[in-house]
Amino acid sequence: MEKSNEIDYRFKILYALAMILVVDNHHPYSISLLEDWFPAGSFHLALFMFGSGYFFNKKSLKNINGFILYKIKKLIIPLYLYTFSYAFIVALSKNFGFSIGGEISLNNLLISPINNGHAFVYNLAGWFIAPLFMVQVFSQVIRKLLNKMIERDMYYFCISLVIGIFGNYLACRGYYTGLWLVLTRFAYFIPFYELDILYRSTLEKYDNKIPTFFYLVIIFLLQGLIIFIYKKPLTYRPVWTNNFENGPIMPIVVGIIGIALWLRVAKIMEPIIGKNKFVNAIADNTYSIMMNHLFGFMLLKGCFGLLAEFKLAFTDFDFAAFKSTIWYVYIPRGANQLLILYTIVGIGFSIFVQKVINVFKNKFYIAKKYESESGSV
Repeated sequence: MEKSNEIDYRFKILYALAMILVVDNHHPYSISLLEDWFPAGSFHLALFMFGSGYFFNKKSLKNINGFILYKIKKLIIPLYLYTFSYAFIVALSKNFGFSIGGEISLNNLLISPINNGHAFVYNLAGWFIAPLFMVQVFSQVIRKLLNKMIERDMYYFCISLVIGIFGNYLACRGYYTGLWLVLTRFAYFIPFYELDILYRSTLEKYDNKIPTFFYLVIIFLLQGLIIFIYKKPLTYRPVWTNNFENGPIMPIVVGIIGIALWLRVAKIMEPIIGKNKFVNAIADNTYSIMMNHLFGFMLLKGCFGLLAEFKLAFTDFDFAAFKSTIWYVYIPRGANQLLILYTIVGIGFSIFVQKVINVFKNKFYIAKKYESESGSV
């Protein structure tokens, strides 16, 4: 089943929701979206992987090499460009007393983006790019290899479940450092990607038949059962895969329940905000937001610090913490509600960065096109 080129605004909303949850998760929560029931850290990145799977195109199987090269261009090359850029910023900032970020080295520049992602701190959320690339390529390759034997997406989802459970099992046994971390991150995400391919081809028609009231009742009953059994909602950290203490299956179950909840929320909200320009701006700039929102936080804190430096306001600002850890969060006048400023600035700054990049890309494209047409060298 192939989708038309018509925009599916449910997934615009889903991407925007997931991105807001990721940004909000990187400072003390300012937006509590059912957090007491559904801790966002347990599924917000699974939402991204799920959304990515929905746009899987079987036509790309005809040219695997072209698909891989395209993904390298869209995912891996920008990852390294951001890594080099933040390496420069980290090195420069150390001349002004900052100790955030690692030293420039071949390992931090070339290896860390794949097996860790945290070397230069400001773009640490970019660790997600490597497993995203791996999952997308793996899904293409395995279908290419098994296409004549296996056609149904259900079977590929079952294969992904086996891989996910096995990877989570390794993480439960303590294999989550170095290259093991690369494997366990990949294994954790693969079921969510394949689930969306299965959703698109098979499950969506059934999902659309379930009334929203009963759908949400089922979701809350399932989550309530988990809370009853474990005496709390389960939280996981796929970034390190180091807290899967409830066994290898529950991280997948919790992720699927979170996805199911917000997928239906996106469907409800689609007629209202599906075409909202702000929602679409977030959805269309997720790569930049993932890479740059923490630096946006730093700029906001820098503004607070500047006002403190000149004794204009915020005299309790902690300059030592500001210069030594990315996780220092200054709360103006202790009002937790103002934490939403971090989310707004982090997202807004990242969108601005992408707009600037687009301007330069467009100028380069026009210049290159002119040279090609005029025969310039």
